[in-house]
Amino acid sequence: MKSMISAMPLNVALGLACAMAGTGLAEAKDLDGQDETVSMPVSDNYTLRNRSNLVVTSGGRTLGIIAESGSTVTVNGGQVMASGAATGIAMREGTQASLDGATVTGGTSGYGVSAINASSIVAEGSTIRGGSGTALSHGSVLELIGSTLTGTRQVGAYLNGSTLIASGGSVISGKVNGLDVSPDLAADGGGGSQVKLDGSKVMSETGSAILVRAATDGTTGTAAIEVGNGSELIGGNGTILEVTGGMSTDFTADNSQLSGDVVVDGTSSANLVLRNNASLRGNLVNVQSLALESGGRWILTKDGEVGDLTLDNGTVDFTDRDTMTGFKTLTVDNLKGSGIFVMGIDLASGTGDLLKVTGAAEGNHQLSIAGTGVDPVEGQAPHRIVETGGGDATFGLLHEIDFGTFLYTLEKGDGEDNWYLKQKPGHVLTPSAHAVLGMFSAAPTVWYGELSSLRSRMGELRLGHGQGLWMRSYGNRYNLSAGSAVAYQQDQNGVSFGADGTLPGYDGRWLLGVMGGYSESDLDYSLGSSGKIKSYYVGAYSTWMADSGYYIDAVLKYNRFRNRNDVVMSDGRKTKGEYHNDGLGASVEVGRHFKLDDGWYVEPFTQLSTLWVDGDSYTLDNGLRAESDGANSVLGKVGAQVGRSLALDNGSVLQPYLKVAAAHEFINSNKVKVNDNHFTNDLSGTRGEVAVGLVAQVSDVLQLHGEFQYSNGEHIEQPYGVNLGLRYNF
Repeated sequence: MKSMISAMPLNVALGLACAMAGTGLAEAKDLDGQDETVSMPVSDNYTLRNRSNLVVTSGGRTLGIIAESGSTVTVNGGQVMASGAATGIAMREGTQASLDGATVTGGTSGYGVSAINASSIVAEGSTIRGGSGTALSHGSVLELIGSTLTGTRQVGAYLNGSTLIASGGSVISGKVNGLDVSPDLAADGGGGSQVKLDGSKVMSETGSAILVRAATDGTTGTAAIEVGNGSELIGGNGTILEVTGGMSTDFTADNSQLSGDVVVDGTSSANLVLRNNASLRGNLVNVQSLALESGGRWILTKDGEVGDLTLDNGTVDFTDRDTMTGFKTLTVDNLKGSGIFVMGIDLASGTGDLLKVTGAAEGNHQLSIAGTGVDPVEGQAPHRIVETGGGDATFGLLHEIDFGTFLYTLEKGDGEDNWYLKQKPGHVLTPSAHAVLGMFSAAPTVWYGELSSLRSRMGELRLGHGQGLWMRSYGNRYNLSAGSAVAYQQDQNGVSFGADGTLPGYDGRWLLGVMGGYSESDLDYSLGSSGKIKSYYVGAYSTWMADSGYYIDAVLKYNRFRNRNDVVMSDGRKTKGEYHNDGLGASVEVGRHFKLDDGWYVEPFTQLSTLWVDGDSYTLDNGLRAESDGANSVLGKVGAQVGRSLALDNGSVLQPYLKVAAAHEFINSNKVKVNDNHFTNDLSGTRGEVAVGLVAQVSDVLQLHGEFQYSNGEHIEQPYGVNLGLRYNF
């Protein structure tokens, strides 16, 4: 036994020696094959031999306790308090201790508890503290359930060929290390130690959370460490696991999120497994192998290296958001399995993360690369992002990549084992570019959708008399393709209101009016990206209706547009931007109303409208710059309306009608610049229009109106347009 003690660290040896020799200055009370219960404070040290049993109940308190030769110690709500170099409870030679709600305190140079030679301690809801929390050796076991174990001067626990189990929110802490793990000198080849953490914490103030080291005589062995169910490791020096002196360690994290480094010296080895959504944010030094399984994730904090990397639905993340180390290079000896690499690239500067496999790369892997709104430098060579030393591995993109205006893809180099980022063939636009081009082209349809509610009031004017007030609500849907492969859907809803009066002294009737209104248009660019245009407008209009049937209808309207884009990039991240601009438009329609028999009428017409929308520029918060020269329009229209006036017995008049027209947009050169790329928004072309409606003169002063519209042609389809309104004459 003396040789065994001398081979341990000095503080461990001293503590065990004190535990064997006695636990304080008071005389020990010996129990030899006896049972005793302590239910009040006593100033006794206890030594138990030959299957003795000591019970300390709530309210009971003793000095140090030594148990040997099959004895048991039970502390149920009681206290054990040792001092100096003494141990609170020292178990040896196959003895057992049960602590429930207990407080056990060792001396400042001793241990809270210790166990040797296959002894065991189970502590539930208990507090254990000493200069070191515990020393376990030669196959002993300490199980903590919702308990705290504290080493105030050295370590939380020494493990010498033994097992420590912690669950239920237990906390193990030490001044120097949380755990100090070494092999068992009494076993051939060094008996291994085991640590199992389940929803518990190990931490240190100054050193590593867990230190795995050789014995003082150089004996090496193995250690197995399992960290599960939300357990934490906190190293005062930033290291959660340190392996030295030729030791071999298997470390498994299961459903736990860890932060800190794993450092292995050149004589030792460590094999790491992260599984069930476990994560490790930190640096790996000399780690032999890393396996990421079932959602396991390694987050690099700097350039990294690892021997064998195996992915089984695991992820390696280069893009740590909490460090400022920039882009990183990961060097791997061998790669296999199937997983994801989250990486970052800045093509504008030609820099980025790099995966470098010096040996064989096997398996099927995906790259997740964050996009940006900034364009690469023109003429830049394809960017290398993966290097391998051979093997049959394939790499693909988890999603397409946005680099400024155009999408990029991943391709293997011809005759190489390297992979490069290249612009996708066909100059395919990114969602950000798609959205800004679509937004710049939407103002004309907003303006014309608002105008339709004013144009359709002509039937009301013919049936009514004198001055009046009117109001209309409307809804329109447009499917647009404004060139540059930009297609989107626009839904508009709004309300218009106005007042007009008759001017005297002219042939027929001449009305002059003012109007105002508001509309809101939602743009759907697909894949989650959207835009919104809020339009506020005021205007003036005049209508002349001659007794011969001729009429002239003129409108002048000013708009204030508030535009906002919300874009979902290809990598799922969101970006947004907004701008405000103005529009001014005018429309003149000329036609003639022909009365036919039986209340029928036909009304051919021609219309010319023009719109000017000022240019503007803005930047999405992903860096994409957009600039427009304007969104102008000149629209010509020729058509006819056919209807019939029906007089009802109650004096009301109904006027159903059908309207057909052909419209042609002349402007095809609305210029847009995205970053430094030039585009043209083109809504030019011809389309056909059809509408059905009904005007009802329900009383001398009240009119109702409803209309449904449809149009289709080059660049624009209107699946429906609906407007409903009323007019009050006085």
